[in-house]
Amino acid sequence: INMTFPSDSQIKRIYGSMITQKLQDSDENVKPVAEKVTQATIDVYNYMATRMLPTPSKIHYLFNMRDISKVFQGLLR
Repeated sequence: INMTFPSDSQIKRIYGSMITQKLQDSDENVKPVAEKVTQATIDVYNYMATRMLPTPSKIHYLFNMRDISKVFQGLLR
């Protein structure tokens, strides 16, 4: 099955809602961090995916949705 990669806005909505829910009971000063962390994660992913392309000697440079999920999995613990 071939699936298209979701857009940045879809990724932001998915993971942003997860981290916002996690920070719901936190201090009011902490809550705005959710949007910034989500956007920063997307920005780093996009940078890595476009700049660090796989080569024959660096075939491990394959980035996908799993990498974004791992970041948020760590944050939501």
